[in-house]
Amino acid sequence: MRKLALVSCFFVLISLLPLSASGATAPDEHWNLPRPTLDGQLGVGFDDRQGFSLVGALRALVMKNGVPTGPICKSLNDPTCAGAEYFSLGATLSPCRNANQVNCVESLTARRQDGTIEKATFIGYVSDDESLFWRGDETKFIPDSKVESIWNFPSLTHPGGKDFLLNPILGGSFAPDELPKWTHFVTMLQPVSRVIDSQMERPRAMSNERLDFMSPEGIAGKNPWAGAQRGGHAKNCAASVDGACYRREPFPEGVSFSVAIRTNSQVGGWIHGRMKSPEVSINQNGNAWVISVGGLPTEVPVVSEWFDNENDKKTILSAYASAAPSTWGVGSTGIAQYFTNWTYDSTAINRLNVVRPYIKDRASANPKIWAFGSIDPLRLASDAAALGGKGYCVLKAPGLAGIVMTNATVYDGSIPAYNEKEQTLNYLVSAPHFAANGTEFIGTYDLIIRADIARCIYGFNKTPTSATVSIVRGDTVEKVSTTTLTEKDGWLSLAAYGFTFSTPKIAVKLNRAPEELAANATTSVATSQNSSQGSSKAAAKPALKKPTVKSIYCANATGRKLVKGANPKCPKGYKQVK
Repeated sequence: MRKLALVSCFFVLISLLPLSASGATAPDEHWNLPRPTLDGQLGVGFDDRQGFSLVGALRALVMKNGVPTGPICKSLNDPTCAGAEYFSLGATLSPCRNANQVNCVESLTARRQDGTIEKATFIGYVSDDESLFWRGDETKFIPDSKVESIWNFPSLTHPGGKDFLLNPILGGSFAPDELPKWTHFVTMLQPVSRVIDSQMERPRAMSNERLDFMSPEGIAGKNPWAGAQRGGHAKNCAASVDGACYRREPFPEGVSFSVAIRTNSQVGGWIHGRMKSPEVSINQNGNAWVISVGGLPTEVPVVSEWFDNENDKKTILSAYASAAPSTWGVGSTGIAQYFTNWTYDSTAINRLNVVRPYIKDRASANPKIWAFGSIDPLRLASDAAALGGKGYCVLKAPGLAGIVMTNATVYDGSIPAYNEKEQTLNYLVSAPHFAANGTEFIGTYDLIIRADIARCIYGFNKTPTSATVSIVRGDTVEKVSTTTLTEKDGWLSLAAYGFTFSTPKIAVKLNRAPEELAANATTSVATSQNSSQGSSKAAAKPALKKPTVKSIYCANATGRKLVKGANPKCPKGYKQVK
């Protein structure tokens, strides 16, 4: 199951009081989740911004009488977490203080339509309450965690002011004597205005008295988990603190944004998210890696609705048999249940397809979103199965393999499936057919993939020069365009815009370079002539071989790590051990 944030157990009581915006033409960013009106109502929501209501926490897995528990830790040496089998963490990253610091935000920039670039300045955090922070250990590459940060640009503003809220979270796990194993990172940017609200409370992480959902295999594999939490960013808040809401505001038109994050190890796997015309760069700077992801904010149809008809509820509940709802209060004693959808997989797509007829195939609002998240590299092995016999093309590649961005309400956020017969990469998306204002909602899709991986998947010797993008609905195929691919710094980029929903499949076919086609044609003629003359020689064909992967263990004073590759070597400061 793919998620922006890895969630195993999450309990939340959501505030029901609306934070209203004045005027009849309030922007979609000010849209509020509707409130339940009757006891026993069932609600569903498809708005992945809610996934960012999860707050950072350092959690320990501690066995007590054979039962796994999950206390909250304020530091690695917190006595509450003594005897931890391992730690699970979600660290809200801070700006880099100097050139040597890692696991921090290096920069936030904006680019106007005329190409002018502005660099943002860090202003502060949404809260100075140290009870919300926890301390890491930079010598072990474990960052301190604070809260969401506020940034300003020299001259860039938005309809609500000049504040931009950044929420970058790095997550993973580690044993006390080992370096951290980063499994996911997510980042969201949002223009905000601070609104005083006496009833607003800051969400807070809670300890888990029992971790019954953790299997012995999960514990052995040091699987991270999100854990319990009290409260969430209710109403239309990108962040909330006691007594105030950081209300979402519209993005300035035509401005793209880019965030650069510095890490102690190379980012791996696959990135997905909410942008249009994305760009990516990855550079090594000494012992650190800097990944920069940027693009235009994109309009996304979000959905939230309450149901009280028993037959409707029964049908909808059938799609949520394995999900845990959050609880909403109704009046003084009533209770309603609400299901959120933060996953990026076929389950979320199927759930939206069940709900769509009950919402008249229409979105509740269409806010613009700028966000991205990664898929756990350790899960690429199972995700790569979608590529069939070409899965090794992704698994053998060090670092980041590709990026997919779309404005669909829900989508499969992992590696596109490969259809060997049709020679296409297939990607599933789903959204209401109509925007909140009743017009047809128009879809966008961007794919960035490493050129060497694309060549491996398609069996090309040279980088493809064009792509055919099709929208498939059942037996109907709509050809969107044949696009000239752009290649920059070893990355191929293509886009499909202008299609409509509800549940299309996007099929991308990369085409061979003309010179490779000509070479293949020459080889084919030669082979035919040799065959007609009775020659036993066969024309040479390029063959893809699965790489031989070797493994070694490397250690230093802080622990040991597994290094894999065709010719693996220990990094600086490590020695190979048995």
